[in-house]
Amino acid sequence: MVASLVVVKVLASNASNTLVKIEKDIEIKKAEFTSNESEEVVNFQNELTNLKTIMRDHISFSNALNNISLNTHQQVKFTSLKINYEDKLIEINGVAPSNEVVAQASNIFSNLENVKQVNFKNIKAFSDGMHFVMTLNVLESFFK
Repeated sequence: MVASLVVVKVLASNASNTLVKIEKDIEIKKAEFTSNESEEVVNFQNELTNLKTIMRDHISFSNALNNISLNTHQQVKFTSLKINYEDKLIEINGVAPSNEVVAQASNIFSNLENVKQVNFKNIKAFSDGMHFVMTLNVLESFFK
């Protein structure tokens, strides 16, 4: 029993000495680490965070474009696109050959389960077809 206590005390002392040595080594390394290097590390961490945000947004945008392209009427041409991730709204300007095709495009998007609502505004007839602005109110899953 006494031998066991001696062994435990020796091990505890060794562990304590090792911990003190590690703490001293850390202090030495901290002193070697210049403020310039610290700024570089912080800048690098910020860049990584920004890259993660860019990748997330790129993937969301790509998935939204994919959903739109897979469900676009063949006779509809889109001329511009605005995506508001916060409000989950997608505004698309487009041209269709007729009102019938605009209605069919509306029906296609209305039937998607990740689209809550489809609204149209500024539908006007021009020589090249019906110009319109379509707004999709979508669920978060539209971007995934």
